[in-house]
Amino acid sequence: MGIDEGPHDLLAAEGLQVAHGVVQPERKVLHGRAVPEGLLVVLLQGVLNPRCLYAHQKDFPMELPGEAARPLGDAVGSYIVWDRELVLPA
Repeated sequence: MGIDEGPHDLLAAEGLQVAHGVVQPERKVLHGRAVPEGLLVVLLQGVLNPRCLYAHQKDFPMELPGEAARPLGDAVGSYIVWDRELVLPA
């Protein structure tokens, strides 16, 4: 299933919406690292639960490489990656 560029909702593994942002499906590199097929690059625009943890901090850090977990609220306005199957059109 293809995902179009533009605004999308981001879901947690449990299926609840936790954030929203602009997906860039054609972007294949983030912070100098190749983005695996199952992930998408997203410009994070808003978070419904700022304490929700950013699951990909270790491999695609917002900043401070080496930190295992960061609150998603810290990433608003930043590019992150999100699991493709947890992205829905807004």
